[in-house]
Amino acid sequence: MAKRRRQCLRRSNAWNRSRDTPIHTDLSSQGACGGIAARRKALVMAALAETRDLGSHLPLPGSVQRLCCIGDSITYGQGVAPDETLAMHVARLANMAYPDHLVWVDNLGQSSGNLWHSWVPFARLQETVRYDAAIFSLCQNDAQIFEGNTVRYDGKALETWFKDGALAPVVRRTLGAIAQSAAQRGHCVILDFYTLWDGDAPIVEALAQECETIGLPFVDLLRFLKRDSGRSVSELVASPFDGHPSGNCHEAAARRLVDELRARWVPAPAHGALSERLVEVCDQAVRDGWSPDDVFHWALLVLDAKEVVARRKWWRPYHDLRQWWKPGMPSPGNLAAARGAIEDRYGKWRADRATKAQAYLFDRRRDELQVILERAFASMRNLDELAFTLEHFQDSGTIAELWSLIDSAGYYNEDGRLQALPADLKARLIAMAGASSPPDEPEASMPVMRQCRQLRRDLAHDAGRLAALLPDRVRTGIFDPQLSRLWQVVHYTANAARAYLAQFDQVMSELRPAVARQPVFFTNVDVWIERDTRRPKRGGLFNLTVEADYIEPRRTRQACKLWGGSDVDSFHYHFELPLLLLGDIAVGVPDWDDLHRRFLEGDLRIARVEISNSPGNDAPRSGRFVWEPRPDARSMHWLKFDRLLVPG
Repeated sequence: MAKRRRQCLRRSNAWNRSRDTPIHTDLSSQGACGGIAARRKALVMAALAETRDLGSHLPLPGSVQRLCCIGDSITYGQGVAPDETLAMHVARLANMAYPDHLVWVDNLGQSSGNLWHSWVPFARLQETVRYDAAIFSLCQNDAQIFEGNTVRYDGKALETWFKDGALAPVVRRTLGAIAQSAAQRGHCVILDFYTLWDGDAPIVEALAQECETIGLPFVDLLRFLKRDSGRSVSELVASPFDGHPSGNCHEAAARRLVDELRARWVPAPAHGALSERLVEVCDQAVRDGWSPDDVFHWALLVLDAKEVVARRKWWRPYHDLRQWWKPGMPSPGNLAAARGAIEDRYGKWRADRATKAQAYLFDRRRDELQVILERAFASMRNLDELAFTLEHFQDSGTIAELWSLIDSAGYYNEDGRLQALPADLKARLIAMAGASSPPDEPEASMPVMRQCRQLRRDLAHDAGRLAALLPDRVRTGIFDPQLSRLWQVVHYTANAARAYLAQFDQVMSELRPAVARQPVFFTNVDVWIERDTRRPKRGGLFNLTVEADYIEPRRTRQACKLWGGSDVDSFHYHFELPLLLLGDIAVGVPDWDDLHRRFLEGDLRIARVEISNSPGNDAPRSGRFVWEPRPDARSMHWLKFDRLLVPG
């Protein structure tokens, strides 16, 4: 497989037909059995974690037309963001192709999948979940049965889909089972061969003939993409290091596949206003166990598609409805109102999850916050006494006695705590009184927040009382020495109380998730990898990986991998994960990848990591978590950010 990858990358950088995870044979750092076992475990975990199946086991209301894309890493979307996969483009285009219907598309692509990895789980799934149509994508090495059980194939075997050998009858019988299942269930199943390599043409031709024989619809994407898509090869591959299809390629393929779908599948007529059906479907899906953000993301995608149709005058503007309306035609309803309802539901869901994320972090840092409040409280008690003293004991004898008590204790005489009185002390206290007024905090129900609000009130009250005792300008000699020293204690104590409250605010700001200005459904992770240009190039590809363990919202562990090139001086890799508000994020090259040693040796380094929930790459840097290595730090191949509250 690694050999196949190298061969494909050499052929005009056009197409990569190898498995997602290369098999490494360098076991020099471990015993042979231990090395193989460790790598097999890593491969199994990667295959389990790398999925974009949101909930295919969950039901959807009958008013939704449910499609799915099944296949291998191409269908999964290796090398592209979630919104740029084949399934997402099919969902957009199908919702435009069927303007009266709500179309949902499941992504059942499996990294390192083959014909049986794809079909067998889907056949089992059909026993309990209703599907209306399916698009089944194959590529050149998907006939490698038992490949996951360490069976290896040479180049000749890969070309014998329907020739002599063990593969031919197994492939034929499987295709026959697919056609039979589609006929029995009344599903529309479209098979396509997804490749850019002209050398696959004999397989495509043989597969087309076989599908015609058994009555299974077939689409030749090789011919379409190379001749009719209007895109160059460089636009059709994911990256200079990865020959999997790009987002542009998936969009072109989806257009061809949806055209085929329209020609072969006609859903039952829809009834009722689409906008109302959409909101009802979202509410029902959430009640049935779907993650709200996944459902709302789909709903906004549907609205985008229907609005495109409206602009193209498949539907007229809402105010002109009566002029074109004919009996029996479904109404789009008020799409703008549906969008508002969906965005409102999303906003409430995210606010609820953000509150839970804050509560989780708050619980971990409650001791720190309580210590800060206790110190602020001690300062405020001292300030209360000072304010009372200066209001009621102005005779020089009493002031001298009070100062002698403070002086003999020694605390304020240490570490330069007492500073010369500023001339604008009155103005500073007045400003402190105004700034200390408690704001309307959303977390005011928390006990520590109530305590903090009370301390703010007390500080504002005392600062105002003390300011009333001062002249507008404090001049040298205006107070006797003992009284001047008491005012110096006031100045220090008030500033200390304010500093503790500011420290409290800083901690709370770290625990407070940013309010989303617009719906955001993915967490962006941007990684910059640099090469030490003083060293010679050594070649090779590495698995740059991001893993996320979710605390809020609750999800299973997610992993995403991109191929990286070790000979590039600097390269920016962009990942998108399902929305993460709070959790653990790991970034780097896993130790089962042999090229992780290049990072430890200094050939390569992780130069920068940015993480955010911002809607795009042009978001302000201040709304991102940023990590950069210290100048003297040793290069690392794996980073871990624990309990990260993702900004943006």
